[in-house]
Amino acid sequence: MTAGPAGRRDDAVGNDSPLVEVERVSFAYQDAAILEDISCTVGEGEFVSVIGASGCGKSTLLQILDGALRPDSGQVRVAGRPVATNRSDRAMVFQSFALLPWKTVLDNVRLGLDYRRRDLSRRERNELAAEYLDRVGLIRAAKFYPYQLSGGMQQRVGLARAFAVRPRLLLMDEPFGALDAQNAELLREEVRALVALEQRSVVLVTHNLDEALELSDRILLLRAAPGRVEEEIPVRELRADTAGWRQSYDEHRERLWSFLKGEVAAAQGRDLEDVS
Repeated sequence: MTAGPAGRRDDAVGNDSPLVEVERVSFAYQDAAILEDISCTVGEGEFVSVIGASGCGKSTLLQILDGALRPDSGQVRVAGRPVATNRSDRAMVFQSFALLPWKTVLDNVRLGLDYRRRDLSRRERNELAAEYLDRVGLIRAAKFYPYQLSGGMQQRVGLARAFAVRPRLLLMDEPFGALDAQNAELLREEVRALVALEQRSVVLVTHNLDEALELSDRILLLRAAPGRVEEEIPVRELRADTAGWRQSYDEHRERLWSFLKGEVAAAQGRDLEDVS
């Protein structure tokens, strides 16, 4: 097993049966169409990033994958079964950390286990929470409260909470967006390591092009108004130890940036039409 610059596994993709299947999903809020006829898959162990301009429905798609929202039409299956909100095969990491301020760090990590792993005893849930706090380097902060931690440390707690339920699918909604550049890079490295170690499938929503290119096996470009998959771009071939890697990386980045610029310009045009 070999890995590229982001710690991706070369044998991560290739399972004939995808873990996630999204078939012709549409969703509207009141009279506004948010997503239209979305179809895509995520393979076992695959890291997929979703990129698009603000308002294209990226976070809505993530919530549908999590089961928090039900599509108006279409189907979503995880491991061959319809999405349900009470299963332990998924976990979410949020940009806002989403920690409960009145609970200790350990209790925050155990929270997901309390809801999704009731088959475990309280002692087993505590031990599992402590194990994942240790993996993100925060076991000494187990009895602290969120306000006593930096932003980067709080997001590590969020990562530990998500990984502790041992999901097959990890959903990440701009998890590094609220962090400074240094902490964001450190957290990306930790995510790479944890995903590679535990062979999780990941769907990441991000505006950061380099983040998507460094972490992903495949990138979905979402066009807005309403949101729909414009293109799927495989990027697993990007490897720092191969000839021409930098040129290929730069070409991919320019392709993504060109798409986003076009989407932003189109959104501005729609805004002008609305006020005219």
